[in-house]
Amino acid sequence: MALDDALEWAKRTRAFRERFVGRCAEGLGLADVKAELDRERDTLPGREVDRLAELRLLPVLEAIGSIGGKVASRRLMAAASLPEDVVLGDVGEARWAVLLDGPADTVAS
Repeated sequence: MALDDALEWAKRTRAFRERFVGRCAEGLGLADVKAELDRERDTLPGREVDRLAELRLLPVLEAIGSIGGKVASRRLMAAASLPEDVVLGDVGEARWAVLLDGPADTVAS
């Protein structure tokens, strides 16, 4: 029974992540992502918060059109001194400030 529960949890988590990244591709901006993360930390039960907080930042950045794609996403993360495998919940306030100020400065010319 525990295996079935784990598989169901994994399925729901993957679906949540796909929907969230899809929302980013449809126009959710980086400031919106930060606001949603902050709001969910305050209002949702622990498991729901973990789903968003444990989502990797790189696929989110790559999905946001205004960031400029894969290379620009990696440059932005490097400018914020963040590793490519960092999750949303591990990005501190100072790094969020760099990310939110940085897209225009990091897009390849």
